[in-house]
Amino acid sequence: SVLDAKALNQICKNFQAMDINKDGQLSCEEFRTGLGMLGVDRQFSTMIFNAFDKSGDGVIDMREFVAAMSVMLHQDDIEKQITLAFDAYDLNQDGKLDEQELCSVITAIFSTMRSMGMPEERDQYAEEAAARTAAELFRLLDAGGKGFVTQADYVQLARTKPELIKKIGLG
Repeated sequence: SVLDAKALNQICKNFQAMDINKDGQLSCEEFRTGLGMLGVDRQFSTMIFNAFDKSGDGVIDMREFVAAMSVMLHQDDIEKQITLAFDAYDLNQDGKLDEQELCSVITAIFSTMRSMGMPEERDQYAEEAAARTAAELFRLLDAGGKGFVTQADYVQLARTKPELIKKIGLG
């Protein structure tokens, strides 16, 4: 899954454009500002930032940015995409998603969809719809009734119902 030179060049340009103070690293604020210009919700951009920041040092360096973007750009590598998404949504980083974490994620995604979407689509991304969708999705993911969702559960749903995962922006 090697990026071609053109894609790599564009990723590097995007990184440099987001690196406002030109220190070679993206702070959470720089990252949020860059995504905010695209209409991405603040909470959602923080989740994405944390998934990109693999070292956990509070900044994204060029290597982390390129690695995460290459995963996002390679639609055929579903396993890596799922890992990146799951890590972003596992807010307390315990390797499990509980219903509250899933609800936070869906709410942030729906907020982003509302700000980016067409006016006639806004109702389908209302907060009440986010809570309903999160509850439904949690029931599907937690088929065994454990009270939490593992990455394996997430992979299973992505394989059996990819259209559902794509519809809500989780893969």
